[in-house]
Amino acid sequence: MAAGRASQQPAMPAVGFINVAKREGNLGPWAAFRQGLGETDYVEERNITVDTRHFLRRADDRRCVAAESA
Repeated sequence: MAAGRASQQPAMPAVGFINVAKREGNLGPWAAFRQGLGETDYVEERNITVDTRHFLRRADDRRCVAAESA
């Protein structure tokens, strides 16, 4: 095995999280998501990357945000 390949680490998994809130400060779904990550031994920036979007809009707009993040 070449020395350059030995130091390569596998790509970190990534997941996206879109929180469509009806009111400012509604982070309940985000807190639950992070708790679930922790329960499965995932820690942000240690062994998983999380791309988050929190915004106050109609749920119909989430498709646009998801397409933007892809």
